[in-house]
Amino acid sequence: GEGEVNGDGIPEAKGEAISEVKGDDTPATAKSDSKGPGSHSVISVPLRILPVGDSITEGKERNGNNGWRLPLRNHLVQQGRSVDFIGTKETGDDNPDNQHEGWGGQAMVVIQEKIMANNILTQHPNLVLLGAGTNDCNEGFGLPPTEPHESEIVRLENLMDAILCENPDAALIVAQITDNLTDLKDTERVRKFNSQIPGLVEKKRKQGFRVGIVDMFNAVGYNLDDSGIHPSEKGYNAMAAAWFEAIKLLPEEWIQPAREPGSKAPAFWSQQETLACGALKGWDRDYFVTNKSQSAWMYPPKEDMNQGLFGGLLANPSFLRTFNQPDTALQGQIVSTYTLGCIFGAILSLFTGDRFGRRKNVVLGCGFIFIGGILQATAPANISPSFRMITGRIIAGFGIGVNATTIPMWQAETSRPHLRGRLVAFELTCPVGGFVLTNWINFGFTYLPDNEVSWRFPLGLQSLLALGTAGIVPFQVKSPRWLCLKGKEGEAKGAIARLYAKPVEDDEVYESLELMREATEREKEEGQVGWREALRNERQQTLRRILLGMRANVMQQMVGVNVVAYYLPVVLERSFGFSTRMSLILSACDSMQWMFWGAVAMWAMERFGRKKLMLFGAAGQSLCFAMAAIGLGVGSKAMNGVAVVFIFVYYFFLRPLVHGYQIPVPFGDQLESSSEHWRRDGDDDELGLR
Repeated sequence: GEGEVNGDGIPEAKGEAISEVKGDDTPATAKSDSKGPGSHSVISVPLRILPVGDSITEGKERNGNNGWRLPLRNHLVQQGRSVDFIGTKETGDDNPDNQHEGWGGQAMVVIQEKIMANNILTQHPNLVLLGAGTNDCNEGFGLPPTEPHESEIVRLENLMDAILCENPDAALIVAQITDNLTDLKDTERVRKFNSQIPGLVEKKRKQGFRVGIVDMFNAVGYNLDDSGIHPSEKGYNAMAAAWFEAIKLLPEEWIQPAREPGSKAPAFWSQQETLACGALKGWDRDYFVTNKSQSAWMYPPKEDMNQGLFGGLLANPSFLRTFNQPDTALQGQIVSTYTLGCIFGAILSLFTGDRFGRRKNVVLGCGFIFIGGILQATAPANISPSFRMITGRIIAGFGIGVNATTIPMWQAETSRPHLRGRLVAFELTCPVGGFVLTNWINFGFTYLPDNEVSWRFPLGLQSLLALGTAGIVPFQVKSPRWLCLKGKEGEAKGAIARLYAKPVEDDEVYESLELMREATEREKEEGQVGWREALRNERQQTLRRILLGMRANVMQQMVGVNVVAYYLPVVLERSFGFSTRMSLILSACDSMQWMFWGAVAMWAMERFGRKKLMLFGAAGQSLCFAMAAIGLGVGSKAMNGVAVVFIFVYYFFLRPLVHGYQIPVPFGDQLESSSEHWRRDGDDDELGLR
């Protein structure tokens, strides 16, 4: 072959090895008898080789149960190289060096679990030969049946990341796998998988890793045994020759002396992770990295904004006229359908939270908010009630339910424990910015009382903010806990380093990864846990933990917050006799001091603790509403003033002691009190009830 590429993107030339990348980052191919730039006939550094793969790596029934490993060792020894194959499995006759990690009949996700569990990676090979994916492309043979799985190429990347996470200074050669002649669909899957591997190799090279590729598909060709999957003896010998040529082509600087078993990885990481660590120090660093958009940017299109928006629209003459002056019962229905959507959105997160991850879930929620906002802003006039308006409210609420259950958890998973309370408090203060914004927008549009834009524009604004939120999500750090759960430990380690603004080899980063790894391993060992366990109150007190979070949020919504948030302009106008414009001014000013008191939460929550603040806040709110009721009951001008004052004072207790503390307390308490497995589901449950 002359190195041509067929229609499937697979090199035609047999025995090609790709181990270099040109200056333009394009993988360079070299035929088996060539010596390209940087290639060497003899490598002086002793090789500690870790073969990783499936039954083809194991090599049963061919070459004395050695497969390609013994012929490759003979090639290397004949070249004068010192060779030591390592692994926890020993297979092969007449082979003094028969260790390997060839797991027959297993898919890549299981192979990854095996090599992580047996700690072979801590033996620190300086060369890893990875050939896996045959079972994955054989209709998912060997995959665990109880969980959804990523695509084959993503599984390969996860396996590579696990290896490189522990051994970032090692050279890794990944193989394009041999053909599968058992079924045409399997052959197509193999070809598609192989065509994606060069791009993955290029990606890892750009990240700074020493990754090469060898084409076993063409090296072996049709030299397969009767199974149509495993190579014949001739095929295994061809594989050995291809591995040998790929090793010969490695730049000399790629092969470093093997580190002592059990030692930590050196300071070696991608430029992206190094730059992301930055130079921020101390608490300000954590505050900046974990909150710069997960709170300030992601939360404007949340329920606080909607509360401020509809509180003003219920007093907007154009809005009321458009929908034929709906009575109070119908107004309540329009408002509450939004909350109904939030409930369904929280339930949806039960199924999408861990499956899609935090970032995709937030984008999904923003999509619902965008669609819902457009439907509300374009609702037709003179229809009471408007089907489009109510549908838009439900859909927007759906998105809010998804985001309201995802973002606080994401925040908690990317915060250090000693900062989690104040950071969650800060995150939940940011939505009040949307509340303040919409209150002042409603006031500004009182100067256009007869124009429908006075209510259509504010309703459409949430769609614009949802687009902004979705647009910035890809730039945020993934949840390390979710990455560990999906087996992406290499990415998890990088995410922790970015969040802590420390090098990837730092002890704190390493310890945090180990804790997450242990937690997720325990979670996997527990297996799929059904709702029946949630209804039991056994050793882990699962039911009690979930009910604690639910109870706090149910009571938080029963303290009268929605009367003040949704209906304050209406209450001030109808019960206190203020004009529409003055009611909106007072509501806007009230929202500003709500945000101010929320900022106090970042300091007080960790200082005084959750329980004391919840009790003090609830007592203060009771006092405020009691005084407001007395003032309205007396009805004099002076007592009306007292009632208004206590409505304003109510926010002192509501924001710092309920929305500042009781919302972070239910949010944070649910996240901290739930077991690892039930953290997401418990959070969804209590948000749904709230």
